[in-house]
Amino acid sequence: MQNIKGAIDHFKQHQTYPATKEELAKECNELSDFSAEDKQWFMKNLPEGSRVLFDGIPRKMEQAESFDALMVKLGRDFTGVVIELDETVAIQRLTTRRICEGCKAVYPAEYTKKACEACGGKLVIRNDDANMESIQNRLKAYREETVPVVAHYKNLGKIIEVDGTPAIETVTHVLVETLDPVFLR
Repeated sequence: MQNIKGAIDHFKQHQTYPATKEELAKECNELSDFSAEDKQWFMKNLPEGSRVLFDGIPRKMEQAESFDALMVKLGRDFTGVVIELDETVAIQRLTTRRICEGCKAVYPAEYTKKACEACGGKLVIRNDDANMESIQNRLKAYREETVPVVAHYKNLGKIIEVDGTPAIETVTHVLVETLDPVFLR
């Protein structure tokens, strides 16, 4: 998990854009389910003028349209990253991952400790990860709603694809190496 934290810290310390973190927080709050807790963390921890890594948005074409308008309004360019993963592998990882009840850190099946490395909290399987019908519904929503968004951004040349099949540590390493030039532009 330290590699992931290091990657996030690295991403937060590079290149500036015109928008302030207050503007981003306000707009993100309107764009998605950006919780009050997330907004407080964002405001406290994001250095002024740093680049931002959004996770999981936009997922639908309506969100993509809003996101595109937001980026234009704030004078920001963006590049999307898609971690490509076969559905069989995705199901295997979803059904075996664990999450910390306290800080919500996510751990793969290979992590054998009973407690969270970050906060010592208990590791559990999420309810929606233990339910195959729920997983199938999430994958169907991805195919029907998110794949068209990815295609839209691919057509605009704004997508970087990363193979998510290798071990998570390898994928993390590839992501850092892939995103480094993006964040250093």
